[in-house]
Amino acid sequence: MTQPVGAAIHRILVPLDGSQLAEEILPYAIEIARRAGAEVLLLTAIQPVGIWNATASAINWEQEEKSAQDYLDAVAQRLTADGLRVRTQREHGDAGGAVLRAAEEADARMVAMTTHGRSGIGRWLFGSVADRIIQSANVPLLVIRVAEDREPRPVDFQKILVPLDGSEVASSIVPLIEDFARLFGASLVLYHAVCL
Repeated sequence: MTQPVGAAIHRILVPLDGSQLAEEILPYAIEIARRAGAEVLLLTAIQPVGIWNATASAINWEQEEKSAQDYLDAVAQRLTADGLRVRTQREHGDAGGAVLRAAEEADARMVAMTTHGRSGIGRWLFGSVADRIIQSANVPLLVIRVAEDREPRPVDFQKILVPLDGSEVASSIVPLIEDFARLFGASLVLYHAVCL
């Protein structure tokens, strides 16, 4: 029995930090979820701050929790209005670890995120959250590089470059990429570099 197109991508994890830069992944996640019939899991991580005054910290922690949930609920409402199935999740701790744990626990088949977040280029792109996830994720990643001064592009995957090195690990992406390409009617370019 053949698997329906998009069935391999049944859940997409989208980490958000409340910034416009991080939200630039949403059009991509929405379009993929719509075509694949996938659920979107919106995730944010609440990071602990230094605790000097227990009472003040408890109040701030509660405010952070409420703000994070209000934000996720607002984004989820926009996506459900587009007809998508959406769940939200808050995690505690560092954002990179939270994304990696949530992807595994939720059986996400894709993590979709931008290279920049609340702190801009310095925090997400160079050595922080995005880098940790790229280095450690066990699920396919869709990482979109964004720039504060660039207009958003339309979501349209026409040609997908698939670098392969002959290893089993590299070729394990092929079934998902074939499925992804079918969703968009995209062509695949399989690439293998030969070092001399």
